[in-house]
Amino acid sequence: MPLRIAVAGVTTGLGHAIVSALLDTPDLEVLLFTRSCSSTKDLTHFTSRGAVTKQVDYSSIPSLICALDGVDTVINTISPFVDPTPALNLITASKAAGVRRFAPSEFAFSAEGNARLNLYEPKRRTWAMLKQSGLEYTSFHNGIFMDYFAFGAPKPHEGPLYMAPFFVNIAAQKATIPGTGDEKITFTTVNDVGRFVAAAVKFEGRWPEKFGMVGETTSYNQVVRDIEAVTGKKLEVEYLNKESIAAKIEESKGDEVKFFLSQVLDVVASGLGTVEPTLNKLAPHITVTSVKDLISKYWST
Repeated sequence: MPLRIAVAGVTTGLGHAIVSALLDTPDLEVLLFTRSCSSTKDLTHFTSRGAVTKQVDYSSIPSLICALDGVDTVINTISPFVDPTPALNLITASKAAGVRRFAPSEFAFSAEGNARLNLYEPKRRTWAMLKQSGLEYTSFHNGIFMDYFAFGAPKPHEGPLYMAPFFVNIAAQKATIPGTGDEKITFTTVNDVGRFVAAAVKFEGRWPEKFGMVGETTSYNQVVRDIEAVTGKKLEVEYLNKESIAAKIEESKGDEVKFFLSQVLDVVASGLGTVEPTLNKLAPHITVTSVKDLISKYWST
């Protein structure tokens, strides 16, 4: 009998990648939780492949319990930053509905790196509740989305991921690198994240508390060399030492986005941007995309 998997947050780029990978995986029944009918209409490319949409009210635990009937695993990709209520209610409803496994909206650095980011406080609140829930759970970690290197590329990026230049702007031929640039950092494409999550769903053993996945663990200096090798153009590189980063953190207080990005600079400069390749070892059949492969795909002439 197919495992029934519910995905919350299917209109994001990450949610799309996970759903697509789940639909490519045999013996799974995929439910797409959506807040509105209009979102349902936008998901025909998934429903045509067998996915089932369910309109839910994340403020209503009874509504969620009903929608979760027969579900084995919940994958949540809803951002908790504006309002953690959907995630917290999903956990409560999952326990009441008899769901076995729950994956919260993590998908970032390791726990050590994430602990330094104030914006991730709602994630920590969700995690604390999940640990008390009695559900089987895991935290997916993938580092930085490698896809951000496609920002401004002549070839359009696949999927609805919100694109931004994350410290490296290939189109502008500029890079702002935290630390010395030799600190190790993990990058993974959203498509590879989706495939690893699908593999984890099929994992027969009990989920560990952490599931790391790695496209490539490299350094920003090596990324710059890869970009220059592919594009044939020199990047203007600015290095930020710890003192400069500390000043940025102090100056950006009051601006949530700038403060978050400044703290990310600190995480990377402190060497806390890497992820353990737990899922790579458990799913060796998954061939991952390297940084140079991704850059070549979007920037090679």
